[in-house]
Amino acid sequence: MPVCLTGGAGDTADDVHPAWGPNQEWLLFSSDRDGDFEIYKMDADGTNVTQLTHNTFFDGDPDIYFSGIKAVFTSYRSGNKDIWEMDLTQPGYPVNQFTTHTGTDWTPTYLYDSGIWAFTSARDGDWDILRGGPGPGNVGQQTIGDHHDDDVWYLPPNLFYSSDRFGTWDVIKAPNGLPAQKFFGTSAVDKQPAPGPLGRWVAFTTNKDGNYEIYMKNTVSAEVVRLTNNGVADTGPAWWAWWH
Repeated sequence: MPVCLTGGAGDTADDVHPAWGPNQEWLLFSSDRDGDFEIYKMDADGTNVTQLTHNTFFDGDPDIYFSGIKAVFTSYRSGNKDIWEMDLTQPGYPVNQFTTHTGTDWTPTYLYDSGIWAFTSARDGDWDILRGGPGPGNVGQQTIGDHHDDDVWYLPPNLFYSSDRFGTWDVIKAPNGLPAQKFFGTSAVDKQPAPGPLGRWVAFTTNKDGNYEIYMKNTVSAEVVRLTNNGVADTGPAWWAWWH
């Protein structure tokens, strides 16, 4: 049964892009409750909400390092969407700019404990996945082609992302050194893959039923399970528990 952690009577703010901290004790999310999107932190039960960024520019798409000491996010504070990192251990939550390209960079994610980070970029004219780090810079191409590849980097040997390379937006699995393959593909929009912590399930968003709902698929048995079923859009899945 879904539990609403934010919002309430009269609340018109958009709270999006949740990212769970270690042991699911707290999470980060982005919200426009102060007039523009900023990064917030709150406890797992929805209490102790703290605003971490304070400016008049977009700050969103947070992802948390596995130990919870830092987070990468997208920000427009440089006049262009770039990737930044935030220190969650220091007062004031100091930030460090990771990308400085004139193309749009967004939706960053860490590669577990390696310090390497990946993100979506339009710097070569279409959406591709790039990887960088550890630390600022050292950016290299991960997906290449006249496609629109975006969304989620995952632990080797598998890379999950959304792509229209097969004609419609599908969830793609790209094992290291092997051709990309459809992990979930329909004639509708299938996107935003989110692999579970043990790698046995991948949650994703699809509008194959007429509006966006959350599904998950087992990486071994190929079983598909529908997780939401209502008349409004459900998107951006993020894992909380350790599924088996």
